[in-house]
Amino acid sequence: AELLLNQGEEEVDEKIGEEIDKLVEEAAEVDPASAEPMQVRASLRNEQGRASEGLNALKVSVNKWLKPEAQSKDAESSGEEEEDLDEDEDEDKEEDDNNKEVNEENLPSFEFRFESAKLLLDLDTSTSTALRVLQGLLTENDAVIDVWYLLALAHHGACQFEEAKECIDRGLKVIKKQCQDNQEMAQQKKDEFEEILLAIEESEKNLLNDEEDEE
Repeated sequence: AELLLNQGEEEVDEKIGEEIDKLVEEAAEVDPASAEPMQVRASLRNEQGRASEGLNALKVSVNKWLKPEAQSKDAESSGEEEEDLDEDEDEDKEEDDNNKEVNEENLPSFEFRFESAKLLLDLDTSTSTALRVLQGLLTENDAVIDVWYLLALAHHGACQFEEAKECIDRGLKVIKKQCQDNQEMAQQKKDEFEEILLAIEESEKNLLNDEEDEE
């Protein structure tokens, strides 16, 4: 299914789309726990301009390996009357759970999760899930330029401008370190980060103008 999708033109024609859907259904039946079939369908729906269906398929895929977001700590006060030792044990357990964002038994490859994040940024109006996926990738490898790039985009989309700028700074440092022997590649990547920075500055300016108008 992925090969058919990658071989298609800019717009997947109806016949190829139907064939991909059929292969996706077969793959999902063979391995219901796999996240790959529904991510392929999400990519297909994205190519077809059916964003809502694509997002629904992507959520099914991501939920197979990304754990639900940790519960709020607001309810922790209910255990205040327990013994100190018990409280310490509970806190340690909660911290361990919060640090495990993914279902490790079903954890897809680094590259697969990177593509998941890209699709999330394309299809989801909220960047919260994409941020969690990308931050998880950074804990495994913080020397991937494109992860810093997507993370900057995600923070920008969430109006977290300072965090986005920090990701740009970190990304530029990685470029400097990794692209010493390829100045053309280095310049291309720098230009991509510069575009995000300009977009962030424009967003900050617009936000400031909106606040002044409200006053």
